[in-house]
Amino acid sequence: MVTAETIKKVEMSATILVSAPTLAEAGQEVLRAEGCRVIFTSRQGGTEEMLQHLRREAVDGVISRTLPFDAQAFAAAGSSLKLISRHGVGFDNVDIATATERGVPVLIAPAGNGQSIAELTMALMLAAARRVATQNAGIQAGNVDFR
Repeated sequence: MVTAETIKKVEMSATILVSAPTLAEAGQEVLRAEGCRVIFTSRQGGTEEMLQHLRREAVDGVISRTLPFDAQAFAAAGSSLKLISRHGVGFDNVDIATATERGVPVLIAPAGNGQSIAELTMALMLAAARRVATQNAGIQAGNVDFR
């Protein structure tokens, strides 16, 4: 269970690794305002670049996007890693067993995509009701005489 005490482990002058080349400006502002040093991986670097950062830096926290954070990543991070925050609702790219073994909490944003899911659901219902896929296939095939 993540408590306020657990989160306080990550000092706000911490080094944070974002396993992606970008993070929303609002998120960056929060981290900068608290004195955090933020490191990003490049688009091309992938897992190997993330592992290099983890080996080279004393990373306190990771904002995990899509790269896998497995036992190898935990080993590369060493004992400095205190927290992983998933940028999303799931945690299937994080080795939860290793995180638990090392006492590293993994946070998610469980309601982060609720509006997007509702919007997509409405769009799919409208597309089905209006037969958008069938209509598009007909037009692509050059058949404009159907309804």
